[in-house]
Amino acid sequence: MKNNEIELKLRLRPDFLSKLPVDLASYECYSQEQQPLINTYYDTPDLALSRKKSILRIRKIKNHFTLTIKLAGQVTGGLHSHPEYNISLPDDKLDLEALENKFSLTLPCKQEELAPLFQTNFTRKLWLIPYRTSKIELALDEGEIISPRTPKKDIICELEFELKEGIPTDILSFVYHFSSNNGAMLSATNKAKRGYWLALDEHANMDDYLEKWEQLLALPLYSQVSAILNFEQEVIENAWRLGQEYFCQDFTRTVKLISAFFNLYAYLTSVEMGQFLTASLEQLDSEIVQAFSPTLVNDFASFNQYAYQQIQKIMQEHSQNRDNSQAIQALWDWLYCNVQLKRLIVEMLLVLNEKNEEK
Repeated sequence: MKNNEIELKLRLRPDFLSKLPVDLASYECYSQEQQPLINTYYDTPDLALSRKKSILRIRKIKNHFTLTIKLAGQVTGGLHSHPEYNISLPDDKLDLEALENKFSLTLPCKQEELAPLFQTNFTRKLWLIPYRTSKIELALDEGEIISPRTPKKDIICELEFELKEGIPTDILSFVYHFSSNNGAMLSATNKAKRGYWLALDEHANMDDYLEKWEQLLALPLYSQVSAILNFEQEVIENAWRLGQEYFCQDFTRTVKLISAFFNLYAYLTSVEMGQFLTASLEQLDSEIVQAFSPTLVNDFASFNQYAYQQIQKIMQEHSQNRDNSQAIQALWDWLYCNVQLKRLIVEMLLVLNEKNEEK
C-alpha cells in the first residue's frame, strides 16, 4: 500500500495533556482505540537510508507486523508530507525484496547490510474526526525512544494530526481551532529523526543566527515568508534539543537565543513586512479564510504584535535582572503559548498557498 502521508505534530506539556479530553469532547469521533506500538528502525553502518532522507521500520501492533519505507518529502513548518510504502509481514523479519518488488522501488542498500538502530515504543490513542470536507486522525503518543548504542532514552509525548481524507488546508484549520489551551508546541521533528539523534549521540548546537538572519533579509520579499517560517522553526527545534538548562548556565547563550526571536518579531511587525503579509492573506480564497476566521488578517497582525511584545518584555527584564533562568522559563512559556501556535499555523497556510500557486 502506498500513501502520501500528510501530518502535523504537536509536542505536549502535561498541562495540555490533562485538558485534552475536554478538547476532544466538542468533536464527533468516528472511532477511538488504544494500541501499543513497537517500531524498530533499520539502517546500514554508513547510514545509507538516512543520507537519502529515507526511513525503514518494522511496526508491531499486537501480533501484526508491517514493513514501511518513508522516502524524502517536504516539511512546511510542522506540516510533514512524504511518500510512504507499506507491506504486511508474517513476523518481525525484514523482507526488503518483497517491498522493492511490490512498488518497483530501488533502495540504496541491500538487506544483509541493514541492522536495527533504535526503537520507538509507545502507546497510541486514536480518534478519527470528520472536519469540513476532510477526515482527520488524531494520535496521542506516549512512550519512549531507546537505542542499544546508548543508555539514554528520549520521552515521547506528542499529538499527531494526520489527513486521512481531504485537503491539506483543512488539517491546518482543524489544528488552528482545536484548542485554546497553552502547552502545545509545533514540532518539525519526527520520532525517527529523534531516534537517529539518540542512537548516534548527535547534539544540537547554537548556530550563528544573526548571520542566517542577515542572509534571510537579503532575499526578495516574496521569498521571505517561507524562509522566516523555516528560520523560526530551526531556532525552536535547536533550543528544545539543547534544553533550558543549557541556556540558563550562560548569559551570552540566553541573550543570543532571545535576540534571534527579537529580530524575527520586530521584522514581522515592521511596516513593510506587515503590509506584505496583509496583502498575502487578502489574496487567499475566501473559503480558506472562512475556514480559519473572518477576521484572519487582523488576527494575524495581532498575533505578531503580541509576539513582539512578549519577546520585548523578556529581553528588557533579562537586561535588568540578568536572571537567565527566569528569562528562559518565560521564553519557554511563550513557545508553548496558544497564540504562538496559531501564528505559526497562519504562516504555514501562507507558505502552503504559495507552493500550490507555483504548481
